[in-house]
Amino acid sequence: MGTTFNDLNVLKDTLSYTAYRKIKREYRTSGVKLNIPMMAGASRLTKELKKLGYKIIIITARPSNEYPEINKITNQWLRNTNIEYDSILFDKHKSTKVLEQVPHLAFSINDHFSEAKMISKFGFKTFLLNNKYNGIRENDTIDTNIIRVDKLMDILKYI
Repeated sequence: MGTTFNDLNVLKDTLSYTAYRKIKREYRTSGVKLNIPMMAGASRLTKELKKLGYKIIIITARPSNEYPEINKITNQWLRNTNIEYDSILFDKHKSTKVLEQVPHLAFSINDHFSEAKMISKFGFKTFLLNNKYNGIRENDTIDTNIIRVDKLMDILKYI
């Protein structure tokens, strides 16, 4: 659409809500997500977790009901990147939904603090990736169930 933004927060801060929604719709339906590089170590981590006997459930807030093609795009991207998984849960309220459907969750891996906080407050261990957009603010309290990691492969040290 002739625009370039380095992260979602810049996009939201720069555009009107209507313009943001238009770009977001185009982004979600264009298939561009098929070409997004995976996070370093993702494929290797999922292979190691499967070897250890873990069941891998990917949870995402991607609105597959509103954009049915997102399901196909997401599954194709996971195949293209050799990320192993047992199932995918698409739900706007993904943190609470996964706890309802997987009450014996061993741990979760999150890239955003609000999701990690939601899961950890129910007593579940969650790994939070340190990144520039994870949503931790200066005054936030980090629960003891949240373990911050710099790289995905660091998770193996804790399990």
